[in-house]
Amino acid sequence: MGTSCRVINYSVNKIQGLSSFFSYYRYDFVGSTNEIIKDLAFKSFPEGTLVHAISQDNGKGRSGKLWESQKGNLFCSILLRPSVLKQEVSQLSFVSSLAVKQALSNITQDKKNFLIKWPNDILFHEKKISGILLETSPSLNSNLVDWVVIGIGINIKNFPKNLNHVTSLYEYGYFCEIVDVIKEVGNALEQFYNVWLIEGFEKIKKIWLRNCYPIGKRISVTVNNKKLYGKFEGITKDGSLIMKLLDNSTKVISGGEVEII
Repeated sequence: MGTSCRVINYSVNKIQGLSSFFSYYRYDFVGSTNEIIKDLAFKSFPEGTLVHAISQDNGKGRSGKLWESQKGNLFCSILLRPSVLKQEVSQLSFVSSLAVKQALSNITQDKKNFLIKWPNDILFHEKKISGILLETSPSLNSNLVDWVVIGIGINIKNFPKNLNHVTSLYEYGYFCEIVDVIKEVGNALEQFYNVWLIEGFEKIKKIWLRNCYPIGKRISVTVNNKKLYGKFEGITKDGSLIMKLLDNSTKVISGGEVEII
């Protein structure tokens, strides 16, 4: 394995209450849980392989950004092998964000203050508490994907103090065991993953829209270093953001950084 895949001590464990869909591997230290999972994917590990690291020092967020992996937080990655086209993989951003949002709501019993920010950031009291990164590999012989890795970071005890609008569960008085968070996230992910596989993205889209910030919310979106201002108008059938600009024109955005105003 390369430098990003270095590890210190790993063990195969079980988490009580975690669905048997998952095979759980815990590492004391890694460069990146996503890199570990990708290595296992190439070695034909099965769907449901879950890697959790106590510590990592090379975590990544969306658009290649560094995910600051502070002590006491959750860093995990999950391997899936859906038989879908490459262009459908982005739908798993909505599946996984629903899972994390539901898991955190269940743990805290707070059904009001968690929201999803397009496409897959989780906000708590309008501050970011979780981020998700999808990585995939297409099959060599078709446009079907071979595997998908879902990397999940959740601020449980700490958060970067140098960033604005970021928080943790601990900041709001919640003391959670990481294994309990993994159990809730895993079980919720299996639930929404099955909904997606059986009922399709349209069903996931409807549920997601009930769990994100409301239609009409003022937002800005940075696309190619240009900031656009307007209102959130929903998402398309493929998950792209629909935005009503200040001149009342509508713009569909497939990638960008959203801020709530």
